[in-house]
Amino acid sequence: MTTIDPSPALLVDRLRRRAAHQPERPAVVELGDGERETGRLDFAGLWRRGRAVGAVLAASGCRDRAVLIAIENGAAFVTAFLGCLLAGAVAVPVPAVASARTRERLAAVIAAARPAALLVDRAGPRSPLPEDSAGTIALIELAGIADGAGDGWEPPPSDPGRIAFVQYSSGSTAAPRGFAISHGALAANQRMMQASIGHDPSWVSVSWLPPHHDMGLVGGILQPLSDANLTVLLPTLRVVQKPVRWLQAISRYRGSVATGPTFMYEACVSRVPPEEREGLDLSSWRVACCGAEAVDPAIIEAFVAAYAPHGLSAGTPYPCYGLAEATLFVTGDRGGSGMRTVTVDRAELGRGRVRPAADGVRLVACGRTWAGAELRIVDPETGEALPEGRIGDVRVGGPSLTSGLWNPDGPPHPLGTPLPGADGQFVATGDLGFLHDGMLVPVSRRDDVIVIRGVNHHPEDIERTASEAAAPTPILGAAAFAIGGAGRPEMGIAIELARGEARSADLPALLRRIADRIAAAHGLRPSEVLVVREGGLPRTTSGKVRRHRCRAGFADGSWPGAAATVLCRASDLTVNPAAGKATP
Repeated sequence: MTTIDPSPALLVDRLRRRAAHQPERPAVVELGDGERETGRLDFAGLWRRGRAVGAVLAASGCRDRAVLIAIENGAAFVTAFLGCLLAGAVAVPVPAVASARTRERLAAVIAAARPAALLVDRAGPRSPLPEDSAGTIALIELAGIADGAGDGWEPPPSDPGRIAFVQYSSGSTAAPRGFAISHGALAANQRMMQASIGHDPSWVSVSWLPPHHDMGLVGGILQPLSDANLTVLLPTLRVVQKPVRWLQAISRYRGSVATGPTFMYEACVSRVPPEEREGLDLSSWRVACCGAEAVDPAIIEAFVAAYAPHGLSAGTPYPCYGLAEATLFVTGDRGGSGMRTVTVDRAELGRGRVRPAADGVRLVACGRTWAGAELRIVDPETGEALPEGRIGDVRVGGPSLTSGLWNPDGPPHPLGTPLPGADGQFVATGDLGFLHDGMLVPVSRRDDVIVIRGVNHHPEDIERTASEAAAPTPILGAAAFAIGGAGRPEMGIAIELARGEARSADLPALLRRIADRIAAAHGLRPSEVLVVREGGLPRTTSGKVRRHRCRAGFADGSWPGAAATVLCRASDLTVNPAAGKATP
């Protein structure tokens, strides 16, 4: 049974009512090490902790100011985020500071957002704040806030037009930008997900996704809380290190909804051996959202086949499309429909046209819009809508659009623009796609398309071919990208191998096999094929491969890790000694 509660609409009001009328209903469970339960909150406890944090932020003058949240996925993050909403502050989730890369990102966000405070669970011996900002930004530890700090304090009235939080993009194609999301836009996006996925109050959500990413925050935390679902949260790194922890949590807590990018479904097949799957019961899993990166149909089918003996239904995979500029969700099929694909002619695809073919490129349909969302496929030059079967720019509109880019000095800078023959504002996504039977079929990022001799080559298609050619050697990721000057463009591809595979594989033979398969399938032989060690492909904080960084790094010689990262390259068939058994 699907229940859509139309009133109240705003998240803070829904949580207030849950705390008043269902105080003992479980809200959040935290698995601090990815396996053991280390924290639990009912709705009354969540509200009490959120009020305590909100009172402290209000007393610190944070109303209408950005407040950074650098806390791992778990109960502390949820109470910190709720505290920001209740105080009228603008929540800005950032990665929990743990590495040089995340510290660099934090410094960039601080410069752009100009926050009043930084919330951490517990401050370590080294301040996470850059030295030049330590005196101007309050560092607030949640562990030091008493539960009763909010007693007697009343949050300001909720306002759908007020900015609730800012999502900084993962930077897959450019420097991160901060998209300001209002309380009303969040409520509209939650209605879209309720209508499409079909959330039920009895369902359980299990999420390991980073809360500074839109899918982890909105899909993994805020949506289930809005629906009064129990939300089980696992630390991101613990699951990336050992994917079976995610499956064990779904089995243990009877998870109904759980989400991941394609790479996690692949990891659940390649990195979870049969003996670790014993005892898993995934029969409760209703919706396995697949998003954040291109959905590879072969990977999803392999995942279903691997876990069907453990109760997983073929209808569970849920490919969907979304982006931070639209809060999160844009399109999806009805929950339980499973994955739908369309096979098209590869040569025609390269010319920007779609023609069904029995043997061609299989692309995944990501459903349609719901509850007021709008989507147009348009000509990039004129903005005119294109008919079904024509590839064009994907533009999105509707009530869940961002208010614009965050501006600490005033209203957000608008992003939307009108389209011919359409009402309202639309945001350019940077993606190419087409409509098939009313459903969106994403093709690639516009900036990632490789154009050689006037033909478009979509990197996702080439990367799938490389993955198939590498078998039986499993790969962790691939990136196809343009190289060479404008007068003579060529294509390169990098393949990422796990440490164990890099030591045992015949790397020169692997390179030749991949190059031959790409040439046969695409009529284009890569001029460079590289094998990089695990971690050698530059990625965003949400796991997307940064093809533009590969392209730039190859051109200027600054590929991350340089010689320590590249184990073998086709141009000279040299093998890094660290590759172990591989020989030229």
